Amino acid sequence: MLVLLYDMKLPIAHRVDLMSRLKAKAPSIEIVLITAYGSILDGVRAMGP
Repeated sequence: MLVLLYDMKLPIAHRVDLMSRLKAKAPSIEIVLITAYGSILDGVRAMGP
């Protein structure tokens, strides 16, 4: 099982975009998205396909 703990404020990639790319390469990966600076829009985007 692959698990990634991911902070949305990472400077290397734009938040949810990185999640989409990781899921495409490793569909079985489980991603836990954490942040202290989130917004409703970010939450909705993170739950998308």
